[in-house]
Amino acid sequence: MNEGNLTGALLPRNSGSILPQSSGVIVKEDNTDYFSVITNVGNELIAAALASKTPLKLTQMAVGDGDGGYVHPDREITQLRREVWRGECSVTQDPSNPNMISVRTNIPVDVGGWEVREIGVFDEENRLIVFASAPGWRKLAIINGTSNPMELNILITVTDASAIELNISSDGVSATLKDLENHNNSDASHNGHFTDQNLHFTEERLTRLRMGTNYELNCAKIGGVFSLTGLPEEISGRVLCFFQVPQAYEKNDTWTLNSVAYTAKTADGKGLRPSSFVKDAILTAVVDTQAKELHFNSLGTGGGGTVVSKTPPDDTDVNWFNPDNRLLSVNVSGEWLTIAGVYGG
Repeated sequence: MNEGNLTGALLPRNSGSILPQSSGVIVKEDNTDYFSVITNVGNELIAAALASKTPLKLTQMAVGDGDGGYVHPDREITQLRREVWRGECSVTQDPSNPNMISVRTNIPVDVGGWEVREIGVFDEENRLIVFASAPGWRKLAIINGTSNPMELNILITVTDASAIELNISSDGVSATLKDLENHNNSDASHNGHFTDQNLHFTEERLTRLRMGTNYELNCAKIGGVFSLTGLPEEISGRVLCFFQVPQAYEKNDTWTLNSVAYTAKTADGKGLRPSSFVKDAILTAVVDTQAKELHFNSLGTGGGGTVVSKTPPDDTDVNWFNPDNRLLSVNVSGEWLTIAGVYGG
C-alpha cells in the first residue's frame, strides 16, 4: 500500500469544501497543501497485518494546532507537532466501497480554544498510522460563551480491507444524519422491522391478537368442577384465555386448569355469583398461573360490555377499548392488562 492508495476526506461537520482527487490528494479551496499520508510506520504495520492475517487496530484519533503553523504531511512523522486533544475513534467500512475505511471521531463541545491544523490516527500501541494536514478549523472554547461540536472523518482507501480491524468506539461517536437516514430506509434495518412491524409477532400470535384472545381452552364440567385444559405447560404469568362452558354456573362450583385448582374471581376481586353465566356461554378470563386465579370480566357484579374511551373507565368490571392505540384491556386486581394489540383491525 502506498500514498496513492489513500484518500483523506477531512470532514468537519458543515465544511462542505473538501474533495478527494483520484491521486489521493485532498483539495480545499483549490489549495493542495492539505492532504493525508500513511506514515512509514503505518505502511510497515499494514504490510505486516496482511502477511500475518492479524488486522491492525486503529483506536484513537488526535488533533493538534501545529504550534500555530502549517504542518506538511510527511511519511517520516511519528507524532503530532503539538497535540491538543485525543479521543477514541470508530472504524467502519464504506457500504459503497469495500476497500474504503472510514475513521471517525467527535470532538466534544466542552473542549476547544484552538485551531485544528494536524490530525493523526493511532493504533492501540500509540503508533501514528495516518497523518493529515488541516487548514486551521476553529474549535471554540465554551468559556468564551459559545462553542461548537466537531466531527472529523478520514476516508482511507486500502487494497485489502482485511488489513484494518473494524470497530465502533465506546465514547459515543455518533452516526451522521445521513447514516441514520440510510439505516432507517434500509429494508434490512432491525431485521426488517422498520418496514414490516408485524415481524415482531409470529403468525400465530397475530391471529390470536386479531381475535382479541390468547388461548382457546377446553372446558368440561365434572360434578361441581369446571375443568379447563389446553393451556401450554410453559406459559407463566397472566394470559387471556377463552372457552365455552357446558353448563351454567352454580353456587359452590370450583375450577381447575390442567388439573390444578384455581380460584375464580371477577375483575374487582369478588367471587362469582350463581348464574353468572348460562349453558354454552363463551367466556374470556385472564389466567394468572402464578397466583392460580381466573379473573373474569363483566360477570357477577352487574357490569358488562366494553367501554370505549381514551382514559381508563371507573368501572373495572368491563372491558376497555382505547380508540387511540386500539388496545383492548381488562382489569385484574386493580391493574389494566392489555389483552389485544390489534383488536378490531
